[in-house]
Amino acid sequence: MRIGSGWRQRVLAAGVLVASLLVAAPARGAQWTPVQDVSAPGWTGSDSPRAAVDRDGDTLLVWPATCPECFSSQIQARISPADGGPLGPILTLTEHGASASWPEVGVDDDGDAAVVWEHEDAVVGRRISATGEVGPMVTLSGAQAGSPQVAVDPNGTALVAWTQYADGAYTAYARHFGIGGTVGPLWTLGASSVDSPVVAVDRTGTAVVVWSTPDWGRLLARRITAAAMSEPVLVDSPVGEMSGVAGPSVAVDADGDAVIAYRPVFNRSTAGLRARWFAADGTLGPVLAVAPADHSVTFYSTVDVDLEGDAVVAWSRHTRGVLTDAYARTIPRTGAPGPVTAFGQGDRPRVALDDDGDGIVTFTAPGPSWAYNGVSASTVGRDGTFAPVEQLSAEGKTARVDVGPTGRFSVIWQCGPYPYTIQARFGA
Repeated sequence: MRIGSGWRQRVLAAGVLVASLLVAAPARGAQWTPVQDVSAPGWTGSDSPRAAVDRDGDTLLVWPATCPECFSSQIQARISPADGGPLGPILTLTEHGASASWPEVGVDDDGDAAVVWEHEDAVVGRRISATGEVGPMVTLSGAQAGSPQVAVDPNGTALVAWTQYADGAYTAYARHFGIGGTVGPLWTLGASSVDSPVVAVDRTGTAVVVWSTPDWGRLLARRITAAAMSEPVLVDSPVGEMSGVAGPSVAVDADGDAVIAYRPVFNRSTAGLRARWFAADGTLGPVLAVAPADHSVTFYSTVDVDLEGDAVVAWSRHTRGVLTDAYARTIPRTGAPGPVTAFGQGDRPRVALDDDGDGIVTFTAPGPSWAYNGVSASTVGRDGTFAPVEQLSAEGKTARVDVGPTGRFSVIWQCGPYPYTIQARFGA
């Protein structure tokens, strides 16, 4: 299995980007399977499902759900085979009665996965083998911890990062989580905002972790190997009217070169979207203006890169009231960046690219947080053009996507109305 959208990624081209808005250009759309119910009948699915696709195209689907007789969520998982066969059995990772939420998942080259989540007031995890065997539950953090993130290297070692509250302040931590459930030493990243740290790992097992300091004052990054942690590197900090930096996302290539996307903060609101390239040798590239400065960017932005270093960045912006619009742009490794592509109304975009640069952007129709207005997608070709938007579900929200090395898309979401079934579609 591949490790989410991390290991194969290359660097963004340097230079300041000039924004222009164009309607999506025609490109090849995906051929989609019918909608499949993922959660068990009668169970109430929560709004944080996740998916990770392996090097063979098999997908591990993970989600929280509550049984009809229960009052707390359990973390569950099942495998969708690459050949389009029936979904595997549901694997229940937590017991009845415990408070379990916000799972994250990463997978390695051989199909072994690490699933982590918030359990009571701590971060815990389990390993799941490629054949569906579930390892013991392991506590990774201290008390009052949450917002876990995970990335897995090609040989199966996971790095888990989270925030933890103590003495009136948040601190970001990380530690390794091995295939057999082994736990490495605790790495203290530093003082943190309430935002979760983000993590990605390269082909050698070296990870990049990025987090914002208290009150989003600075954006910092560290590299972590099995044996050592680097000193923090300042990615960006406020200048002039800028009051902070927030909401990072990160991707790293096979050589350890990382792309970090984040939002500048101006008086508690965000304007535009930036990216910066953090090389394996520790040098920083110039700050890139990805989204127009007049875009009031939401909490949701994301980046992915193919093996050749061609990137796609996606984000959503506030327009009026609860409405938002979704956008993306391509950034080739060489040459001029593509135009900003406007998809229309949408929120919570996610992007995933395969080895050759074919990929997909998914997003949810905007509206109140309780609304199920539908899940849509646009595929992007390796030539940088986006296909017309397709609706995957008329009653879905909080979609997540991943893609295999040769373009098998896996999209999972929460569907309304009650009992809020977790559903998925697969395409190529």
